[in-house]
Amino acid sequence: MVCKWESHRESKFQAKLVHLADKLYNLRDLERATPVGWDRRRVKEYFKWSKEVVAAMKGTNENLEMLLDDIINKHLA
Repeated sequence: MVCKWESHRESKFQAKLVHLADKLYNLRDLERATPVGWDRRRVKEYFKWSKEVVAAMKGTNENLEMLLDDIINKHLA
């Protein structure tokens, strides 16, 4: 039973890593080009929401979190 729980815990951790990496990719893409139909307000709201998402996963990966904090703070300054 312990192995099953360890496997589940590792899967959750890996899912968080993927989610953080995907969020970083999306923010960098948004920084590069604004989607059709989005205005500055919508972009800023996405960065604000992303900050909340990243905060909820703090402690998963320091390097990814640092990169995410940098790009988010740059756009919310």
